[in-house]
Amino acid sequence: MSGSSGRRAPRKAEKDLGRFPTLEPPTSIRRDFSHLEAPVSHFDATPPKRGSLALSAVLVRRVGSGDLSRFALDARAGFLLSLIDGDTTVEGLLDLSAMPADETRRLLEDLIRQGLVSVR
Repeated sequence: MSGSSGRRAPRKAEKDLGRFPTLEPPTSIRRDFSHLEAPVSHFDATPPKRGSLALSAVLVRRVGSGDLSRFALDARAGFLLSLIDGDTTVEGLLDLSAMPADETRRLLEDLIRQGLVSVR
């Protein structure tokens, strides 16, 4: 610690962090979901209205794990996407997520709107 203020001097690594710019994915990656057409015809391609996702609905991922780095997902949405296995109902996902139910539903609906998930 330096001086009598009780603060310590910043370490070199902490100083270096300010040198790096914040990077955003290119707009073309964030907006181009045309390559996510579902190959199976039994998917419901119509996104649900906000708040209308049935608890008994089963969600299916439309994108592989290797393709996820191309999308701007926050940690919570990525975690939910990792729970979607094609067998678990929305009610099961609400239980597994350990997040507030309204937040989980909103995130699931957003994943559907983005084309990353379909309702089976």
